[in-house]
Amino acid sequence: MDLASGKISLQEVKDYLRIDYDDDDDYISDLIDVSDFYIDKAVGSSYKSFPAYEKIGILVQKKIIKDMYDERSTTVSEQTRQSTIVTTIFEHLESAQWET
Repeated sequence: MDLASGKISLQEVKDYLRIDYDDDDDYISDLIDVSDFYIDKAVGSSYKSFPAYEKIGILVQKKIIKDMYDERSTTVSEQTRQSTIVTTIFEHLESAQWET
């Protein structure tokens, strides 16, 4: 992931999802953009300035992309429980804005 651009690579996501074909590349690329936008709106983008947050940022983005890919949707139904892990990660990423 290039934190300066906020982009995780298509290949990183395909490896994580264990996808070895190209049919869904455009869709996965869209999910990368949507998940990046979603995280920035949820916690801000300050975390991208700190290498210490890189792995946790990558982890939560992959989780969000996997959920959207599996559901073939960019929305979450009301029946889906909120992930405690994602909530906690968001709190840590959001705290980056107070780092000096």
